[in-house]
Amino acid sequence: MRGSLLVTVTLGVLAGAALAAAQDEPITVGIRTTIHSAVLGEDRDLQISTPAGYARSRGRYPVVYVLDGNAHFLQTVADTRFLAGQGLAPEMIVVAVATSANRGRDLSPPTKNEADLKDIPGGGGADRFRQFLVSELRPFIEGRYRTEPYRILIGWSLGGLFAIHTLLEQPDAFDACFAISPSLWWDNEAEVAKAERLWRSRVTSKNVLYLTHGREYNGIPRSVQSLTRVLGRTAPPGLRWEFEYLPKDGHSSSPFRAIYNGFDFLFQGWGLPEDTAIPSPAELERHYARLTEAFGFPCRPDEMRINGMAYALLGRKRIAEAIALFEYNARLYPESPNVYDSLADAQEADGRLDAALENCRKACRLAQEQSDSRIETLRMHLERVSRKVQER
Repeated sequence: MRGSLLVTVTLGVLAGAALAAAQDEPITVGIRTTIHSAVLGEDRDLQISTPAGYARSRGRYPVVYVLDGNAHFLQTVADTRFLAGQGLAPEMIVVAVATSANRGRDLSPPTKNEADLKDIPGGGGADRFRQFLVSELRPFIEGRYRTEPYRILIGWSLGGLFAIHTLLEQPDAFDACFAISPSLWWDNEAEVAKAERLWRSRVTSKNVLYLTHGREYNGIPRSVQSLTRVLGRTAPPGLRWEFEYLPKDGHSSSPFRAIYNGFDFLFQGWGLPEDTAIPSPAELERHYARLTEAFGFPCRPDEMRINGMAYALLGRKRIAEAIALFEYNARLYPESPNVYDSLADAQEADGRLDAALENCRKACRLAQEQSDSRIETLRMHLERVSRKVQER
């Protein structure tokens, strides 16, 4: 009896372990790495996430640089992927910079207020940290990844102060800045005074600024409102800005809502209206041409969004329109096995079996080259179309 029990328990444990091994699969959103900074004289920790289809594509992507990266990396990745998947923003690379060890030193500008340095000993190193971001980190990222020349900086609290300081001192360093509950009280609101002096000279700007604070009792609301009034009076031509009060959030919780809302503001007009007819390729080309002109990098729709619209047309038996959208998708994403497999579906429905067979073969060839996990499904489609061709 004892031996039988031991065997039963052992087999149960082994079966459970085998089941777990068969079912468990890690969900990976990025990597952790370090960069040595000669400017700062130290190594800095990074977390980097590329879009889900990055390895299979040849595309280039805007880059989001997130300060206090250990706290805000996962949320920023989730927001960028969700918005891109909904067709409301481009896909983006997220680079999170850990700033915990020397946070006060790195994120605060020089100050003449001795009380500031009592609160944050060693503060005042923002210019050196900006030099690290611009002259070391940015070339590191742009050398390793396929990037577009569009850069977004996200900072909260002292990081928001750093974002405003960077916008004023080196506006071409980042195209867009999210200053979330920025500590503009620093140095007796010196950054606010600097903004007014600079913007009164009527410099032009191509930047985007998203500015927030929540329900806070720490000097931040007063100083942010001071900057908001300056913006209202003297914002330079071309600066697109928005202030948003977050009544449901305090200081610590404000990044959760503000990061999403900041992207929503930045990419206003990116998405296609969902309450109108499915657009034609010509309409899509015009829409994304306008976005390209506005953002300064080649903009294109999400592959799976176009795929979904084309299948919707196919389901309504509007086959010619569906084929036109599938072909448009194939022109945009020539490296994707999926676009050719989907086009083959529509051609098969239209009775164009030779064309469908050619695109099934192309899909399988690309999937093989890319070690695509969907290759068996693609092969099944190829076999089905091959049989139809033989049976004609």
